[in-house]
Amino acid sequence: MSSITNASASLPAQIKVVGSQRYEKGIDDIIKILHDETRPPFYNEKPRDERELKAVVHAICRCVIDPYVRRERGGARVADKEYKFDFSIFSDRDALEVKLITEKHSRGEVVAEITEDINAFKNSQFENLLFLIYDSIGDISDEVAFKQEFEKGNIHVIIRKH
Repeated sequence: MSSITNASASLPAQIKVVGSQRYEKGIDDIIKILHDETRPPFYNEKPRDERELKAVVHAICRCVIDPYVRRERGGARVADKEYKFDFSIFSDRDALEVKLITEKHSRGEVVAEITEDINAFKNSQFENLLFLIYDSIGDISDEVAFKQEFEKGNIHVIIRKH
């Protein structure tokens, strides 16, 4: 068995390998990978801050989703303010924003940030916007209602609780 075939067998089923290149299958696969790969015990302890969480999400994206993922990619200008999304996946097809709810950074602050990000997304070149929300204090009691508040069209929400 060739080394490429061996490598293909070890990758998640969502990723198709052709030669040494990886090609995405779709937004649902990205959502599943991010949801599955960020579950506890993803962290034995809660992330200390959003920067630490983003570093781990970047590694997941680069290794499993898109080896060419880019960080802090420009999205759009809204009311004279330039917005940058945390990650750009698949050549600016998908934008990914990572949010961490902690005692210091409340659910209300995250909701305000999400609302701003959605407004910027509407004026951007991206086809899809994903939010990965890591709730380290269990502040989101009704995940379904929270998601329904924001998931419209090409906007997707992934919630992970510690």
